[in-house]
Amino acid sequence: MREVILPFATFAFLAILFKIIVNNKGKKEKKFFDQYLEEEFNANFSRAVEIPKELFFVPKIELLPIKEYENDSKYEQIIKLQNSVIKKSTEKMIILDPPLSNKEIKLKYGANNLETIINCEENYNSFINSINNLSEELINLKNYPDAEQFLLYCVEIKSLYFKTYELLIKIYIETNQNEKIKNLKEEVQNMAYLDSDLFLKEKIIKNLGIVN
Repeated sequence: MREVILPFATFAFLAILFKIIVNNKGKKEKKFFDQYLEEEFNANFSRAVEIPKELFFVPKIELLPIKEYENDSKYEQIIKLQNSVIKKSTEKMIILDPPLSNKEIKLKYGANNLETIINCEENYNSFINSINNLSEELINLKNYPDAEQFLLYCVEIKSLYFKTYELLIKIYIETNQNEKIKNLKEEVQNMAYLDSDLFLKEKIIKNLGIVN
């Protein structure tokens, strides 16, 4: 979870402490620290603006293979995980593309909006994770078509979780769909939103390459 705004007293104390330390350093360190303090001050006291409506994300639950399962113990976990997906889909979410740091959020949307944006972003991440968990259980039951549909929806809404892609790879391996592995690799290479986390992008491509 991201950290929300530090209380002013804490910020002021740290500023004074670092100022003392930096005064004992050279001019280069002092210039860097002065710039850092100015940026943090501007961020923490920036005025709130209305959060653009286009940032908010409403899942299209009708696109997901939500099903009624018979009362059988083997479906108990599936039902539980599916209910979690449905519940989380009703929470207010935000997709930041590209992702922003806390300071960038405060500068762009105002310090008072930081907590709201963080909570909405975490709801989005939690929704993605709930789908990943459900898909994994579906794969365990060999229900590959539904698992694939759930995971491809995560890709569509810009999942930044390796598990999403890892599970897709697993499906394609277990069902001998090499062409889909090749297509996924090409798609990942062209996914601009993954450029915000090049380590993740390279990890996905590397795993797809190993398969091929």
